[in-house]
Amino acid sequence: MEIHKNEWMINAHKAIVKELSESFNNQQQDSWSESYITTRMLMALLNIGRDIKWTSMSQRVKWDSFKLKGKRETELGDISFFYEGHADI
Repeated sequence: MEIHKNEWMINAHKAIVKELSESFNNQQQDSWSESYITTRMLMALLNIGRDIKWTSMSQRVKWDSFKLKGKRETELGDISFFYEGHADI
């Protein structure tokens, strides 16, 4: 996927706000819980691109994320990101 970094950030913000809003509006179905919201936000971000070539700079990034649970979540936090960046010359 080729996209300007600022456009990706706008898309990411919109995706996160959408997931937060839907979770809040449907909280009677237990959607207003930390794990549910975190998972939904990660899925939304992954859907807008995991392999990105920034048109605003000579750089390509590949990334993925995982929702941690149990001991790892307590020690490290909810989310783990794996990121690989390359100069695209």
